[in-house]
Order: sequence, then structure tokens, then C-alpha cells
Amino acid sequence: MRICGREFSTSLLERIQDVLASVPEISRRALSRQVCEWLDWRSANGALQEGGCRKALAELARRGAVALPPAARAIVRQPVGSVELDEAAVALPLEALGTVSLRVVEAGSEDAKRWRALLDRHHYLGDKPLCGAQLRYLIRSAAYGDLGALAFTSASWALKARDQFIGWRDSARRRNLQRVVSNARFLIRPGVDVPNLASHVLALAARQLPADWEERYGVRPVLLETFVDPTRFSGGCYRAANWQEIGETAGQRDGVAKRVFVYPLVPQWQEQLCREPAIVLGSAARPLAPAHWAEEEFATARWHDQRLKNRLCTLVQDFFHRAQASIPEACEGKARTMAAYGFLNKQMRGVEQADRACLQERKCVHTLAW
Repeated sequence: MRICGREFSTSLLERIQDVLASVPEISRRALSRQVCEWLDWRSANGALQEGGCRKALAELARRGAVALPPAARAIVRQPVGSVELDEAAVALPLEALGTVSLRVVEAGSEDAKRWRALLDRHHYLGDKPLCGAQLRYLIRSAAYGDLGALAFTSASWALKARDQFIGWRDSARRRNLQRVVSNARFLIRPGVDVPNLASHVLALAARQLPADWEERYGVRPVLLETFVDPTRFSGGCYRAANWQEIGETAGQRDGVAKRVFVYPLVPQWQEQLCREPAIVLGSAARPLAPAHWAEEEFATARWHDQRLKNRLCTLVQDFFHRAQASIPEACEGKARTMAAYGFLNKQMRGVEQADRACLQERKCVHTLAW
């Protein structure tokens, strides 16, 4: 299986199961560290990719390939309601603010408490933890203190509008996705009424982030992405900062399709992102044989998201072995049944959207002909 860009062979799965059987008290964190060492799975700065490995192990458990130990209890985050913030109104031209800078927020610092407090009190998403690699900034004026907050995180694994805009293959995406960074939070605190401040801050971030990100994670980003909720914001500050709107998300998470904006950081961004992995000659570079007949049958099928292709192969096998059974009977489990219905409903919605688009096109053609 290929999960999170890594191959999990039968021998590797057996090795993981042996560890789980011999050390039943092992934690998921310790197991992920061990698997990373086996695979030499490291980020660009040499650190073990434990976060990605834990995600891969969770996916393997969901597919029934391994039986993981219970997850550790989540760490309770300390409340930030007692942190004092400067809430003074600032209504000035941008030039009157003096120097506006972005200050990197280090974990556990006083800046981190202020950053969390700003998000908790003034951002519609609140103080939710960020996922993956991340960098946080306080927007600071030398004369007026903290004006807002920013955060950047790892990019989305698969995003149709972005991936079509870049034009990369799946292999190039797996290799170069770390060079795409997402602007996950952007806040100018209430009371700060400074025309052009937001676009000015975005321009500052585009200049400062690449070096800061490379220093922390060992890889220099070449493209930024972000998502704008059209029910709340217009995205005008991103357009003013020369970000480009390229499409919408599917809106599966909360039912709202977000507008997708991107900002290239270097002129050769597309060339760098579409660069394919080097092919090393030898037996180790040979493509892996299909794990089963369904993978072989659908090997040439192209899907935007590899997870959908994996789901298709699983469903095909379930239905093939129990051709006369109902969907719940064929899937043999509530989770797999719900996943099957979700997959089929999603594909049907795609067919209906395509039919509506085709019908609309025919109407336009008939109107022009008339």
C-alpha cells in the first residue's frame, strides 16, 4: 500500500505486527518513531517524520491492516482568557503606523500566549490547534503594539483547483508538496482601521516566510495557498496583494465551498513543483507489483485523489466476493458500509453536476443557433 507517499509492503506490515504483539504496551508515538527509523522517513531538515507516520499508521488501522494500541489521551490546552491584550483603537493611514513587522512566535513563549488570545477572542475559528508543520506570527507596530496574527501550515494533500493550476503529476506532488505552504489564519484585530494594512502584511509575509520556513524545516517554499469563506469575506486583501483566485474547494468539511487563492513566491515555481523524482536504475527502482487484481485492473484509472482510487479497489473486491449481497452485507461492518455509501453518493453528485453542465451547454448552443 502507498500511504502518505510511502510504500508499506507485506513484510513491513508483518514487522509492525510483530512489534505490537511483542510489546503490547507500546505507544503510537513510539511505534511511529520506530517505523520512521526503519524507513529512514525524514523531513528535509533530517528530523523523523513522526506526524506523517502516525497518520499513515492510523490509515492502515482504518483499512484493517494493523491493530494499533489505544490512542493516548489528548493534552488539555491551558485557557488563555486571562492574557491581557492591547485593545486600543487604531485609525490611521498606513504610513502613520511606523514600521510594521512580523514577529515569529515560538512555542511556550509569552508571544504564543498573546497569539492564542488574539485568535481566541477575535477569529471566527477561535484558538483551534494547527495541523502539521507550522509557523505563527504576530503582526506588530513599533508604535501601537500587536495589530493581529498570522499562521502558515503544511499544504493540503490533495486540492483539485490547486493541483490543476500547478499541472503536476501525482509523483511530483508527493515529492514537492512540502514546497507549498498554506496561510491557515489571518487576523487584523477589531479596532484597527488602517487602509491597505492587510495587503501590506501579506506582502511582508511573502517576503519573510520563505527564509523562516527554510530555517525551521529545511525546505524553501515556492507557492502559497489559502482558502476564503465567501459567506464571511470577499478576499479583497488577497487580490490587492496580487494573490490569484483559481477555483473553489469541494466544501465537504462544512458544506461551504471556499475560494482558493495562490501566490507564487519565485518565477520558476511551476517548474520546481512539477519536477519528477529522479529514477534510479536497479531492482529497487522497479515499480511495485499490484497488491491484488483490483489494483491491477484499475492501474491506469486517473483520480484526483489517490484515496478515492484506493476506496474503489476496496469496494470492487467487497462486491466481487459477495455479488448477490446488499451493500451492508458485502462490506461487513458499519464503518466500511458508511464509507461505501459516502463514496457512491459522491460519485453520483459528480455525475449529476456533469449532466447539468452538459445540459446548460446544449441550451447555450441551441440559443446561439436560433
